[in-house]
Amino acid sequence: MASHSIQDRLSAAEAAVKLGLSIETVKRQLKSGRLDGHRDNTGKWWVILSGCDMATPDSDKVVPRDGIANAVPEQTPQALTPDPPKLASLNDVRIMLGEQRAYHEADMAALRADHAAERQRHEADLARQDARHLAELTRLERAYQSAADALMAKVSAVMVASRPRRSWWRW
Repeated sequence: MASHSIQDRLSAAEAAVKLGLSIETVKRQLKSGRLDGHRDNTGKWWVILSGCDMATPDSDKVVPRDGIANAVPEQTPQALTPDPPKLASLNDVRIMLGEQRAYHEADMAALRADHAAERQRHEADLARQDARHLAELTRLERAYQSAADALMAKVSAVMVASRPRRSWWRW
């Protein structure tokens, strides 16, 4: 990155006012590389002024790199007639949007595939946990049943031993 003097740069807020955009749009354009700039050590965004982004003499608006002014055009028959440079830039925008759409569709397909793989891993983990829980439950049921059987045997033995003996004489 070439070094620039402090006079050549604007804060993101100043650039947003100068360009007629929101601060978030300026930050998105900085991140995507559509505007030249950088982030300093404190996290503040700075926009670098260049020959392509010069203020027009009759307004404070900045002419973007594609040559279309941000100012509202006059409502004259000349302004309503599309001229070839604007049509070319519209076609460029359409092409760019088509490329971005294809990129994002491919990205979404990859995310869906990752999500499906993660879901399968999660379901496999749940199946393993269910198997472990079932094995532990079976083990505990067997231990409980054997303890219950042993207790019933002791109770039966105590009951048999504590039964009164009947005399031989019945009354």
